Amino acid sequence: MAVAVVAGLLFIANYEERAAEEDAIEARVGGHTLYMLIADEADERTRGLSGRDGLEQDTGMLFIFDSDGRHGIWMKEMRFAIDILWLDRDGKVVFVREDIGPETYPTVFLPDVSARYVVEMVAGSVGRLGIQRGHSFDF
Repeated sequence: MAVAVVAGLLFIANYEERAAEEDAIEARVGGHTLYMLIADEADERTRGLSGRDGLEQDTGMLFIFDSDGRHGIWMKEMRFAIDILWLDRDGKVVFVREDIGPETYPTVFLPDVSARYVVEMVAGSVGRLGIQRGHSFDF
C-alpha cells in the first residue's frame, strides 16, 4: 500500500513539473488517470509526436480540432509505435488503431467516422488499459 501511495505522489509531482513545461491536462478513462500533452494549434497538430524518442507510460498527446471530421494521422519522423484513438465531441472513443509503427509513413490513418479529438499513446496502451470503442475520456 505504501508503495502505491509513493508512486501516486511521484506521478503527481512529475505531472505538475511536466505541465509547467508543456501545455498538458489530466484525462481519465476506465478508472485510469492519464497525462495528455495538448496539440490544439495547426502547427502542433502537424508536428504531433514527431522527433520524440518516446513517451512515458500513461502519457499521450491529445489533438484538439475545431470541428468534427475524419482527421488523418501519419507517422512522419516518428521514432516509436503508437496506438491511435479517435474521440467524438463528447470524448467517447469512436475508432481505434493499434501498434502503428514509423515504417508505415507516408500512409495516413483515417477513422471510419467523424471525430473531434485524437489521442496518441505508446503502442500497447489500448490493450494494457482495456480501452475500447464506446469508452469515454473525461478531460
